[in-house]
Amino acid sequence: MKKVFLTLIAILLLGTINVKAEESYNILIDENNNLILTDSANNPVVDDSIAKYENNTLILGEGKYFNQIKSKHDFTMTSNNKGVYIKELTTKEGNTYLPINVNIDKLKVIDDETYIFKMDIGGNLLINNSEINSKENYEIKGYLLFTDSKIITTKMIMTRGKNDEGYGYKISNSKVKCGSQIYTQIGGAYINNSEIDTNSLYSIEKFYIENSNIFCGYFTKQSGEHDTTIKKSTIKVTKASPAQAYFFSGNLTLVDSFFEAGSLSISKGELNVNNSTINLIRPEGLNSSGNAYIRESASIKNSKLSFLGTFTLTETNKLTSIKIEDSEVVASDFYIPRCTVEGSENEIRFYAKNSKVTANKGNFSSLLYGDIVFENCELNIIENLIHSYNNLSIIDCTGNFSGGVIIDHDLLIRNSKMLFSNENSRNGQYSSLAIKNDLTINDSNVIFDNTKNSRKPVLVQGNIILDDKIVLIDQEKAKLKVKKLEDREEETTISSNIIALTNLKNYPLPVFEVKANAEEEDVSEIFVRVNSGG
Repeated sequence: MKKVFLTLIAILLLGTINVKAEESYNILIDENNNLILTDSANNPVVDDSIAKYENNTLILGEGKYFNQIKSKHDFTMTSNNKGVYIKELTTKEGNTYLPINVNIDKLKVIDDETYIFKMDIGGNLLINNSEINSKENYEIKGYLLFTDSKIITTKMIMTRGKNDEGYGYKISNSKVKCGSQIYTQIGGAYINNSEIDTNSLYSIEKFYIENSNIFCGYFTKQSGEHDTTIKKSTIKVTKASPAQAYFFSGNLTLVDSFFEAGSLSISKGELNVNNSTINLIRPEGLNSSGNAYIRESASIKNSKLSFLGTFTLTETNKLTSIKIEDSEVVASDFYIPRCTVEGSENEIRFYAKNSKVTANKGNFSSLLYGDIVFENCELNIIENLIHSYNNLSIIDCTGNFSGGVIIDHDLLIRNSKMLFSNENSRNGQYSSLAIKNDLTINDSNVIFDNTKNSRKPVLVQGNIILDDKIVLIDQEKAKLKVKKLEDREEETTISSNIIALTNLKNYPLPVFEVKANAEEEDVSEIFVRVNSGG
């Protein structure tokens, strides 16, 4: 009985092996658009249940194994969502790609240890309503279109062409998981209503992303003057090192979106953010900077930006600016470079309105060329020196500057409540406020606190003006509070006292020489006359 049982198992195993060998097929669609079906030994097979070809559509049999499917003619391949096993789909002739287009529709390709799906397509590849698992590269000479599909590959998806819209690949209503990179050598990328999980996401030209979720380690647009537009999407560039979003050219626009990365660079273009959030962080285990480097200008509206590192503009040969409205922006420090354009020193280059602006824990100073205007803002400049190379205006604001402020021109404070201190100044090396020109304060409550060192809390080389009047600054334990003048009489008294104090240097001081042998009565007479003005 035992012998019979073992014999039966052996027969079943051999039968299984033989069946699998017999069920392995090759398909060729020749240049005359005819189907040639062969078995693994290259013997011709005619069996519609394995594969049939009609009206340029190749229909694969359910559960069948195919070593190679090769075509020299445009065709559509389907199995009506029945699972099949394919090792290779190709339109190559040796090392030469044939310009053959392939449309995959309602096809489910299953991977096992033997049948690992690889695609080499010489033309365009369109995949619709399909599910494909693979551990091999997808190489497409033309452009790529995924719609209503689920695509998984442990390696690379690469396209080398583009469609009439200029896209190298389009992904719609799909889920794509790629272990290496999704890359187009020419053309742009279009992603809509999809989920993408990949180490790297590349586009050469334009990027358009809407209603999508993307998780990657490197997100980049490499060349061309086209822009990157992201709408109603979540982008997380935190999967792997370098956790970097790098746009070599064009503008980056975010609308109603969430964007998170280890760093952000725009080499030739602007940053436009509307009703969105940008977080630049240091993902756990990754050595990223949290910096934002923007070549040209930045416009932020109704948004929230949080940068672990610096917020920097880099263009020097064009007038650039940072404009913040109805937003919250946090960075370690800000930097706007000197501009070579004539007259740029008088332009507003940092403008914030109805916003909250925070610079915290900066290792460097915030250096800002051009005029700076804060209007109706909450300002928290912590552990950070602000150096304005032009004018600074603070209007209808509250907040504090606790790392010191240096202004090369004028400071205007109007209808605001502000604290200037050097509490967090590095080693107490800066005064609370240093101004080369005029300090003007109107209808404001301003405190200067310089308790960290012995420097004067306020250094003003020009005038100190309140409502067009000269004012005094009272000092009490190194804290100074600007007081508004109450009436004309007080103003006159103060002005007279200042003038009298200034004229001390011209006051004549009589000198008397009293000899040592003078009589006591004579010396007494001298002091009586001096004290009485005689």
